[in-house]
Amino acid sequence: MPLFQFKALTQGGELQEGEIQASDEQSALLALEARGHIPLSATAQQQRQPRSNADQQTEQFTQQLMYLLEAGITLERALDMLQKHPDLTRQLPLSDILQALRSGQSFSQALASYPTLFSPLYLSLIQAAEATGDLAEGLITLHRYQQHSRQLKETLSGALIYPMILSLVSIASILIILLFVIPQFAEILDGMRQTLPFHTQLILDVSAGLRSQGHWWALGLAGALMLLSLAQRSPALIPLLDSCKLKLPIIGTLLIDAELSRFNRSLGTLLSKGTPMLSALQIARQTLQLKPLQQLFAHSHQQLRDGQQLSPLLAATPQIPAMMTQLVQVGEETGQLGSMLVKLADIQDRQISTQLRKLISILEPLLIISLGLIIALLVLSMLSAIIGINNISF
Repeated sequence: MPLFQFKALTQGGELQEGEIQASDEQSALLALEARGHIPLSATAQQQRQPRSNADQQTEQFTQQLMYLLEAGITLERALDMLQKHPDLTRQLPLSDILQALRSGQSFSQALASYPTLFSPLYLSLIQAAEATGDLAEGLITLHRYQQHSRQLKETLSGALIYPMILSLVSIASILIILLFVIPQFAEILDGMRQTLPFHTQLILDVSAGLRSQGHWWALGLAGALMLLSLAQRSPALIPLLDSCKLKLPIIGTLLIDAELSRFNRSLGTLLSKGTPMLSALQIARQTLQLKPLQQLFAHSHQQLRDGQQLSPLLAATPQIPAMMTQLVQVGEETGQLGSMLVKLADIQDRQISTQLRKLISILEPLLIISLGLIIALLVLSMLSAIIGINNISF
């Protein structure tokens, strides 16, 4: 849904600026009127802050606000102090949030005007903390959640950096040999005017093709990558692509564990803070990125509304690990589903780290050995042809 930057007057006559999601400009203005504001303008937002940068700034804001509230400083005074932090004021609308707070809005209502910065899960936990009267404790819970989410992302991305670099170096090494080394052998072999073995001729043809038609190959590869990128954004193809990802050996298991860890931590954190099950499930579903899992928990939401429990629904789904189903069942039976889901997310995070270490321990030697074998085959193929022709001439 498009995002609109709005300006409106509150019932107290104060100017308020923020962001609101709506299908069009008219809907945005009507939504502002429903909040009791007098809308002045609603302009479609063309550029959004990068999600990773927004997450980083929000985490820093949460941490510093948490420390100030723990020290006994009031929320209004704490926000006023944070306005003097140059990094935060460049990225976060702290003055607008403080102005909304002073005009009589609650903290969660002030934050709700900026959905690109504060997710529904963030707002829900703030609302739960406001209901209990302990905002500092709610921020502690939020900060822990943000730390775990960031650590999971760093674990997944960091583990893939070295194999990716090694793969790029391998491809670059092979291309250098094909483009610059093999042609030297080709000149020698052409001068001998002898029939070459099939594998030698194939390598020479590939090298010649790269040198003469390499730009077309590069354009074809770029086009294929662009089509794949577009396919990943196509609503019709996303379910098919996601299903294929989940069927990949090792990678599919890692993707499921990462998705479920993020989902379980979100759902468990919300339930632990008193959010109703249906509302918590609706919010936690938004953390899922793979379509099959989104559809699963959308179906589960409807079944829970009809009075069923979550564990039987999970047990009937092959993508869900048996351990998750068992622990969810125990949590439901003991009435501690929230804390059980958070513990389950911790377990899954450790499993992901272990699986990544195993995957990398396999990939690294495999890539190195593959690179060595390919280079050796290329060079030996040329040398064997030269040696064979020399033997024939004698």
